[in-house]
Amino acid sequence: MLRFISLVHVQAQMQLRANAARTYLSYAWWLFEPLLYVGLFYLVFEVLLLRGTPGFFYFLIVGKISFLWVSKSLGQGAGSIEGGRSLIGQTYMPMLMFPYVSLFETGYKQTVVFLMLFAVMFLGYGSTVNESWWWLAPVILVNLLFIISLVLPFAWLVAVVPDVKMVLPIITIFLLFTSGIFFDVRELEPEAMELLLTYQPLAFILDAYRQIVMYS
Repeated sequence: MLRFISLVHVQAQMQLRANAARTYLSYAWWLFEPLLYVGLFYLVFEVLLLRGTPGFFYFLIVGKISFLWVSKSLGQGAGSIEGGRSLIGQTYMPMLMFPYVSLFETGYKQTVVFLMLFAVMFLGYGSTVNESWWWLAPVILVNLLFIISLVLPFAWLVAVVPDVKMVLPIITIFLLFTSGIFFDVRELEPEAMELLLTYQPLAFILDAYRQIVMYS
């Protein structure tokens, strides 16, 4: 297990360096990309549609940055086994290594992005660290387990039935609009809120991040 983790870690580092070398801004894209997403949605919902509320930017940034971890992991990890098919055919490589390399890669990026998020919440929103922040550890762990539970089956399915790749954007859009990124699930009717928080795990996870980081 330790050798497997060590190999995955090295492979993920190599992928990160290779991807960073392809652009002029290199590692800075780790921060610019989520900020561009948040800026775009803020422009649409707050400025153009006038759907925002006081503090909507911070509400949006917590939800969107947390959601990006899921969408990026699923997007990269789902095609990982299919992408490594030729390497698997040439030498003995455990199939599980490929999705876990993508999981490690997105996890390392997300660590940096989370640090940026917390800095923005401290400096801009005025969040303060208290005993409720200890709950971030289990929430992040549950978030990671949710990602693994999505990526591993889809990585296998795409390798067996390539057509499954066509469904992935639809699944991502479904998660995007039902996870409460643009609305507060606690403002829904009680029955709808109960239904969403029970059967849409990502809605529960994003709400948990906000309850800790924004509302202590």
